[in-house]
Amino acid sequence: MKNLINTLKIIRLLQVILLLGIFSTVNLFPMHMSESVKTKKLLIFLDDSEKSIAVVGMMLLAGFYQEICPIIASASLVYNLREEVKKDTRPIEAVMNEFSALKDIESIKVFFREKNNALISKIGFQQERWIIKRINDSLVLFIPKSYLESSDTPSNHMEQYHKDLELLSEEELKLGLKVNHMETISIEQIDRQPRLTYFSDDYFIDAMSSIFCTKSDYKNVKMNDPKWIIYIDGHGAINTSIVGLSLNGFQQFLNFLENKIKTQSLIYSSCFGLGVNSDKIFGNMKSPARYQYSFPIIAQGVRDTATTKIPPFVAADLWQKSKEIKLYTHVNFFSLFKIAEKINKGNYKGCMHTNLEGPHNILQIKLPNIEWFSAETIDNKIVSVGSILVKTTKFSKIIRCRFIF
Repeated sequence: MKNLINTLKIIRLLQVILLLGIFSTVNLFPMHMSESVKTKKLLIFLDDSEKSIAVVGMMLLAGFYQEICPIIASASLVYNLREEVKKDTRPIEAVMNEFSALKDIESIKVFFREKNNALISKIGFQQERWIIKRINDSLVLFIPKSYLESSDTPSNHMEQYHKDLELLSEEELKLGLKVNHMETISIEQIDRQPRLTYFSDDYFIDAMSSIFCTKSDYKNVKMNDPKWIIYIDGHGAINTSIVGLSLNGFQQFLNFLENKIKTQSLIYSSCFGLGVNSDKIFGNMKSPARYQYSFPIIAQGVRDTATTKIPPFVAADLWQKSKEIKLYTHVNFFSLFKIAEKINKGNYKGCMHTNLEGPHNILQIKLPNIEWFSAETIDNKIVSVGSILVKTTKFSKIIRCRFIF
């Protein structure tokens, strides 16, 4: 992914600080957002390459702040968050008081430059609001307590750990995740593991059966297995990887979603997530894929390009006397899941857009049992996107929308 943190972060901060009007185009998310009971949602963030809070880590923080569903994250990403918070251990109120005492713009610029990541971490993730489960040494599951409250599931039941229990608990079957077979931990118990391979699939792919309650687990119980909408994010490289997984690992992930659980939709965001990489996995009009999938797959990008993402940031409205510091983010996972639900019902109108300029941020969809991806154009028709279209299309004519990135 194209790392814009060093440039866009300061620009966006100053825009918010100096211009009250910018607030109308920036999304502010509350801390209590419950999901639909019709489907289960899951956010996944995989990376071991970032040594501090960078692109994938910023998207993880946006997920933490929105609290709409469980999150699976690489331990390395969480470790980076924890270490950032250590840089300023004062309560958030003390940091806010320091900010309130600032009198000039230059001091405010310095304050945000030095404190931004720590503030994002403090505001974005509040440990007391989450149940944290160790999947393995390199992978962690986070369950928002507000999510459990919305489904009338006692959080203390989720915190229980029965490592040797052969049968799945009622809570596990209801949630769709084997939480009682995972140890409950705190963020202080999470460490960065030595990176044995460049990709995350060695620990994520092997752990999938120990994370999800699969179709077979529901055969002899009076409970329907859930349908999943899954968002996964991670770095990618041509001929090598997608969302932090090797191409082979990503193929195994797709096969698991198809065969082991009920998947309603998959959304993925990754540099080079389309083009050469997607042709090898999904095929195209000239090279049919080996596998077909029964669920829509939504991807960000056009062909072999890097994606761009505006990271979340903290800012304060200087027009308010309180100078309250808030967290702002351009990614809205709640809306993205709603879009996925619409697509699953066959409603594609107005769904496939992004609010950043450039073809690398267009969202594309692979319809069930069709090899290639498609993008929605100005007349709302679905058209295939191939190398010829990429070279000849004026992408300024493709609709851009407001709801993601």
